[in-house]
Amino acid sequence: MTANNKSNTTVNRSRDKLLKVYVNEEEKNIIDRKMKETGTENFSRYARKVLIDGYIIRKDYSHLKALANELGYLSRSIHQIVKRANITNSIYKEDLENIQDYYKEVERIIRTELINEIRSY
Repeated sequence: MTANNKSNTTVNRSRDKLLKVYVNEEEKNIIDRKMKETGTENFSRYARKVLIDGYIIRKDYSHLKALANELGYLSRSIHQIVKRANITNSIYKEDLENIQDYYKEVERIIRTELINEIRSY
């Protein structure tokens, strides 16, 4: 036994079969990139999942967060119009038209994003 070898003590593992795979540098980089995209840092866990299930899906919902922000902007705009209407006891036609146009644009974006999300499945 050399200095680099571990002792002969057996470790109790639920998974006791070791699988090896050889890859070139490009394949290693692809695997590393895909692991990073799925948020997996443990190669054994990643390889087991891919080998058993065939794929890992991780969805990016940052665009939905952007839509939620747009809805927040819309809500604040409505609040400002209501506040001004309460102060002046009148609502300006231009304010209503602006908020309606903005609402239609946000609605269009939401519909487009949801349709794209559905089509991606």
